[in-house]
Amino acid sequence: MKGKFMVLGIFGVWFVLILTAFFRYALSYDPFFGTTKNVIYRYQVRGEIRDRNNEILAYGVSPRRYPLGQAGSPIIGVATPEIGSEGYIEQKYAEQLIASKKSKWWYLLNQSDEGFPLKTTLDKNLLLTAYRAMNGYKGAIVIMKLDGEILASVSTPSYDPNKMSKKYYAELSKSPDRPLFNRAFDGKYEPGSAWKTVIAMTLLEKNSQGKAVTCNGSLRVGNKEIRCMKSHGLIKDMTDAFTMSCNIWFMKNALSELKADELRKSFKRFMGREMKKEIGQEDIALAAIGQGEVLVSPVELAQLAATIGGKGVRPTSHVVKANMDTPKIMDEKTAKKLSDMMTMVVKRGTARGFSDYLKKGYFVAAKTGTAERDTLKGKVNTAVLIGLAGRAKNKPEIAFSVVIEEAQGYGGTVCVPVMKEILDYYLPKGNKQ
Repeated sequence: MKGKFMVLGIFGVWFVLILTAFFRYALSYDPFFGTTKNVIYRYQVRGEIRDRNNEILAYGVSPRRYPLGQAGSPIIGVATPEIGSEGYIEQKYAEQLIASKKSKWWYLLNQSDEGFPLKTTLDKNLLLTAYRAMNGYKGAIVIMKLDGEILASVSTPSYDPNKMSKKYYAELSKSPDRPLFNRAFDGKYEPGSAWKTVIAMTLLEKNSQGKAVTCNGSLRVGNKEIRCMKSHGLIKDMTDAFTMSCNIWFMKNALSELKADELRKSFKRFMGREMKKEIGQEDIALAAIGQGEVLVSPVELAQLAATIGGKGVRPTSHVVKANMDTPKIMDEKTAKKLSDMMTMVVKRGTARGFSDYLKKGYFVAAKTGTAERDTLKGKVNTAVLIGLAGRAKNKPEIAFSVVIEEAQGYGGTVCVPVMKEILDYYLPKGNKQ
């Protein structure tokens, strides 16, 4: 009898130990599911990630493979048991990739089940083309349809998701180039003259075309001397000021016609960041040329362009199709005026590098920008470009933004050539989305 009790006792002790170890392993992190630190979450089998044309962007497990490598890692991400998940889609859509509408206990008891595939709005070849066009630049590119579907999102420098390990992740985390940082979504940049679209919108909404201004090359506001690219002389109207990208015209008209609260309301439509409470004259002057208080992400800049191309309807950016909120935040006439002025920038302004597309019957409208700032290395430029493009005349299909950090040049000389490489791929009739 003693022998039976001893056997049962030993069995009971082992049962409790095994059960305790099992639940300690499974429940070692809280919440049980939904965090990259969770042990079970890391080992769940994920489904394939595909682009809009069913091309594979991620597949497999242990190791999970990423055909686009560095080109796709910021937007697609990476998931491994060693580090959890990193990057946009692998983190945001983790539950959809692993399972759908199942209980937490299901995850615990069905760890070997296959994941669920996820179809995105991305275009694999366009994404690869955009990455190659960056050609070593530090910055970001976003290309979206006018309804907010993201076709390509690139952030550089990037990293190779197929090499991911604890050691490699530690190296990336310490790198001064911040390759794990998604500049397209999370970067905040002064957009420079690209923001003149918003200043022009605000003036137009007040039924103002602005007043004639003589540009002598600089303007003193308070204790600050703010320069223009050149002395433009007499600038008669908004279209000329926009095409020539005259800082003095925009600053003087913003200071004389726009109040701080009006700017705050206009900026809030396109800028997630809140402006400071007290806005002085110097702040208004700098904001009029896309500097100072104005900090936006490349995604927000692409949304601004898409709103202009979409007749005033602002899209919500997304990588998986869904019913999205699309409020009308701009009058259609205002959007048309801005689009026309952006076309003039292509015809005879700072984005003349795109003019050949117009001759071929395509539609391209753009606004360049350059924000100069002081650093420990001296003065550096952030080159910016926003725009619209389409295969038919006067019919935009896509909106885009390009931001290049520490540029040795300007939006028109640095960003336009980068975007031309992408449009050379996209605009020919064979590349239908």
